[in-house]
Amino acid sequence: LCIITDQNRFVDSLESPNIEDYVDRYEKHDTLIEEDQKEFRAIIGKIGWLSQTSRPDLAFDNLVLRNATFDDMKHAIKIIKKMKCEDTEMKFADLGDPSKWSIVGYGDAGYKSLPDKVSSCGGHVVLLCNKDTKLSCVVSWKSKKLKRVVSSSTAAEALAANETLDELIYVK
Repeated sequence: LCIITDQNRFVDSLESPNIEDYVDRYEKHDTLIEEDQKEFRAIIGKIGWLSQTSRPDLAFDNLVLRNATFDDMKHAIKIIKKMKCEDTEMKFADLGDPSKWSIVGYGDAGYKSLPDKVSSCGGHVVLLCNKDTKLSCVVSWKSKKLKRVVSSSTAAEALAANETLDELIYVK
């Protein structure tokens, strides 16, 4: 027995703006005008919501799309096309006896990995696992900008590990 959820109808209902509507008005790094920024923010909101609920693979894309430039709009439109090509189905297996469960977390960081080439990104995934059957279910995930600028990949990894530990304690 397992629980299956999906958001395929939501993704199917998404309409992607036509990039050709923007090509004549903007250069690559131009900031969008207010009217186009509203459409951009709506797209980012949908990507963000989906990345938090059923598509963790979109979390980093959602994180880097913040400047509302023409280039960002092109990237957002590509993400919508990607979302429509892949299923959102998530399966939650029956993990059996709760006395056999353990909580496992994995964290990672990318040193200076954000578009500004100064900020770093960190992320984690937390799973609920059955020690005997090795079945597991994802409980939470996150990808976000690290809270401070770091001077090495070791420092970035340490901050990401700390965030992962915080989440593990919260889930426990």
